Amino acid sequence: MRGANRAARNNTLKNERSWLIILVPKPKTITHKELHKLAREARGYAKKIYLHWTAGNYNDAYDDYHFNIGKDGELYITCKTLLETKSHTYNRNKESVSIALCCCAEGRLYGHGRVDFGEQPPTPVQLEKMSQVIAILAHALEIDITFSNVMTHAEAAFMDGYGPGSGDKEMRWDLWYLPDLPFNRAMRPGGTALREKAQWYYDYYFKSEMFK
Repeated sequence: MRGANRAARNNTLKNERSWLIILVPKPKTITHKELHKLAREARGYAKKIYLHWTAGNYNDAYDDYHFNIGKDGELYITCKTLLETKSHTYNRNKESVSIALCCCAEGRLYGHGRVDFGEQPPTPVQLEKMSQVIAILAHALEIDITFSNVMTHAEAAFMDGYGPGSGDKEMRWDLWYLPDLPFNRAMRPGGTALREKAQWYYDYYFKSEMFK
């Protein structure tokens, strides 16, 4: 089944499970230190983190999400505050933060979990940056990096009845499977891979490096 192609979608809400697609022409970048400060202001409000890809081009950022990550790890902010509600995950937008990888414009999902990311797959740098952003947000928001708190759109869609195999016309499979970079290229569940990477950054790297 073909993934959502941004070029083929318009800016109207077709039903309650559709998303408003708005391209941000000149998104601003944000540093890790600025990110942590911004997230602290939402502590006690934002309790969940949802992970996506844009199904667009590498350096096209979208307003559906609080943060977009470009091909080379550029971290774009597309909100003024994390108290802002974005239209990113059906029925889960309130009290949550969304991060999206700018990639997978022509991604396709086939049977038996076979994935074709198209000509713009998630890059190793993007996956590492997303893991770092998860770790920083979790630290600032004081939430644990667990399945219940940090979830891919594919995982949320499975739980809410519109994931792969559901037959739903608005099916979502963002980050369902990913290569387990940098250690090897074997495909594994994307949510598991990203949470483990994020926990490593939280436990070891950012203790000394996060806010320098």
